[in-house]
Amino acid sequence: MTTKQRFAHKVLQWKGWKFEGEPEALQIWQETQKCILIVAPHTSISDYIIGYYSLAALGKKAMFLINKKFFFFPLNLILNAYGGIPVETGKDKDFLLQIVELFEKSNRIFLTITPEGTRKKVTRWRKGFHLLTQATKAPLLLGALDYRKKHIILGNTFTITDDFNADMREIGEFYKDVSGKYPEQFSVHIN
Repeated sequence: MTTKQRFAHKVLQWKGWKFEGEPEALQIWQETQKCILIVAPHTSISDYIIGYYSLAALGKKAMFLINKKFFFFPLNLILNAYGGIPVETGKDKDFLLQIVELFEKSNRIFLTITPEGTRKKVTRWRKGFHLLTQATKAPLLLGALDYRKKHIILGNTFTITDDFNADMREIGEFYKDVSGKYPEQFSVHIN
């Protein structure tokens, strides 16, 4: 275990957080080098902090997509250090192609996505993680932060299909009993 992992474990212990999941899930998380990781609920900015230290404790670096316009000095130094990946957005930009190229060039990438797309309550999750998983052919891992129990829940690999709604019904089962920091702001996308 590296110094960074030990430090991350101490931070999580100090805050009262524990890992939860089947032993096979922990092994998958430790062995996986490239994946799309969806984490929910996302109701607070502190979700990122807990998630960052959770992945660091597992020897992984959380990476997230952010508009390229935010990568200016000195903010770019902070964003790079904490796993920010600059992407170009807009009508004329092929967003999926950028991510596919990123996965092809990278040996290790734990791309973390909050499928709600906001900290506010939504009734439908965004399809981006599903499209990215299909395009990159990377494994999809499910993760959750349960504030009620203070558990970091490690799920197994989820195999997506071409049917987003059917996949969301299954994924929703994983998240249905999880409580965000602000539980009233979280809802599972179920059709």
